[in-house]
Amino acid sequence: MAVNTNLHQDRIQKVNKAGAFRIVLPRSTWVRAGQPRYGNKVYTLDFVSGGEAVATDGTRAVLRDILPVSMGSTDTAVPRTVGGGKQTHDQETKRIMQRYATLLRRALAGGEGLTLQAAGAKMRKQAGFSEAMGDANLTGVGAFLGFLRLFPEFSVNGRGQSQKVSLAAPMPEPTPGPAPGPAPGPAPGPAPGPMPASSSSGPAVPQIRIVRLPPRRRRGEI
Repeated sequence: MAVNTNLHQDRIQKVNKAGAFRIVLPRSTWVRAGQPRYGNKVYTLDFVSGGEAVATDGTRAVLRDILPVSMGSTDTAVPRTVGGGKQTHDQETKRIMQRYATLLRRALAGGEGLTLQAAGAKMRKQAGFSEAMGDANLTGVGAFLGFLRLFPEFSVNGRGQSQKVSLAAPMPEPTPGPAPGPAPGPAPGPAPGPMPASSSSGPAVPQIRIVRLPPRRRRGEI
């Protein structure tokens, strides 16, 4: 009984401090058991009556079925779901969490990363982070992982308690190859050598001999 009483009082304190709330959606819309989804409409709290939160427009909701959000929160588009229960976040969801992604990126820069638990604890200390997670419909088990998956610059490695968050390594730029040269021509053939001597087995080439005769003397010449 004492545990239930403390839990009830804790819920009352949280919604009174926040000043507004959102109401849980039917279980058929949840991605998995234990990971509730909340409607996009934000209700301004008027008062708490027994186990219910009562909004200024008269809407009533059981305390265990509400998510306290800050008074300045605005209605958001509920992330769409596709076949197989896979949740996709629209640009509005990413916009809500962009500021906190920048803060986490700065915290991880130049380091070896943080355990998933340490990173989550660090972000929860940031003013407005928990409220923004609620506005983005990132709640329940695995909510912080859902936040990280919105931004590809974060990398999560390991399993269980050893899971670690770090900045993903940038993709290496392609190395340019050598400039293409002229197309190669045909391979050079062997250098021409001396003409081969005629074979002795072939026909003999006739040799021409020139004989010089003395000049003929004319008659009467001595």
